[in-house]
Amino acid sequence: MIPEYITGPLIGAIIGSFTNFIAVKMLFYPRKQIMLFSHALPFTPGVIPKGKERLAGTIGNTVASSLLTKSDIEAMVLSKEIEDEVCDTVLKHLTINLKDEICVLSGARGDEYEKKKDELCTLISRKIVESIDVVKLMDDYGSDYIINKIHSNKIGRLVSSEWIESVARSTAGDLQEILAKEGDSYVKPIVEERLSEIDSKSAEDIMLYMGMEDGHLRDSVCMAYRKMASSNIDKLLAHIDIAAVISDKINGMEEKELERLILLVMKKELRTIVGLGGLIGFILGLLNCLI
Repeated sequence: MIPEYITGPLIGAIIGSFTNFIAVKMLFYPRKQIMLFSHALPFTPGVIPKGKERLAGTIGNTVASSLLTKSDIEAMVLSKEIEDEVCDTVLKHLTINLKDEICVLSGARGDEYEKKKDELCTLISRKIVESIDVVKLMDDYGSDYIINKIHSNKIGRLVSSEWIESVARSTAGDLQEILAKEGDSYVKPIVEERLSEIDSKSAEDIMLYMGMEDGHLRDSVCMAYRKMASSNIDKLLAHIDIAAVISDKINGMEEKELERLILLVMKKELRTIVGLGGLIGFILGLLNCLI
């Protein structure tokens, strides 16, 4: 009698565990459809490989609509921790001198920077020289100044204003030619000196020089970040389809990788299902013996 009461529940437990184990495995296997005599075998592929596209869409929509909404993203972006980290990073960069910061942002080496800086100095110098119209300056201001200077004494009054203007205009033309030929060599060292003064300073130095108080710099950076983040969150989300991103990511996974991901999340629960199958089988086997 005793073996009968033990055998029935044990067999029930084994069958219950085995059937649930097979059911769990059939969630993932077979991974591909099996054909027999031009007909697909039932339950192939497994439940998850077969419904992979639907599963991906459901997970993507659920995450986008319930788990990661616009308000959630905005709360994270505007959280105190993120704000402090962004502001600290910005302030750190503001203390770096402009030359080093430009090299970091552009990926340029020091010698490349100096070469580009020299080209910029040459370009600025040329633009400055080309913008100076000596003849026009002489017509607008120089002639009257020279006439007044010469006519300020008795001998100078003997010279006519027309002659002075003619000489001044001729001299201005000569100076314009000299400026066109030699102006760069005079202006460029001045430009180089000024640029060297600037690139040795940091953005923070420049802001303080322009009148910003030291204690207000961080507040200004944090305020600018909050304003930028708040005003652009809708534009950011308009270009990010969270549901589509998640769906495409899951659809792009191989079945083996998808199985690993699901087991990583639900391995304990799936084992519990197998264990419950054994427990239910044991109880049914015991009841069968008692009845």
